[in-house]
This record gives sequence, structure tokens and C-alpha cells, in this order.
Amino acid sequence: MLYQKVNEMEQENIWLKKRVQQLEEMLREEPSQKPYHCRECRHFIQHYIRMGYDYHMVYDGHCGAGRRTRKTVAEGKTCRYFEPVRR
Repeated sequence: MLYQKVNEMEQENIWLKKRVQQLEEMLREEPSQKPYHCRECRHFIQHYIRMGYDYHMVYDGHCGAGRRTRKTVAEGKTCRYFEPVRR
């Protein structure tokens, strides 16, 4: 009886290890699904313009990691410093 219980637990452990490995592989593949827009990077600093008493976002900004994004509308593939914003 104890032997059967141990055997079941070993089989479950093997299955769980395989499942963890599958999940880790899925997470490694995730970068292709990441947004590579500068505005989605934690280093991106948005520029604003003051109009009266309000501030309005403009389609411009700069990279706090050193890469200049001026005149780019902050779209497309980004630099090696890209880190997603934690929300």
C-alpha cells in the first residue's frame, strides 16, 4: 500500500516537472509577443506641451537609457535597452 502511494507520487512529480518545463518554454517564447513600442518601455519619457492651464501629450519623447527617439512617433522595433513597463 505504501509502495503504491510512493509510486503515484513519483509519477505525479514526473508529470509536474514536464509541465513546469513546458511553461518555462512558453515564457521564453513570449518576447515575440511583447510590445516593442518605445512608449511601452520603462525608459521612455513622454513629452507634453502646455496649453493654457492643461498639459497635452505630444507624439514625441526621449529615452532615459540614452537612445534618442525624437521624430519617430515612438513606434516599431526598439533598442536593446527595452524593458516593458510594469503595470
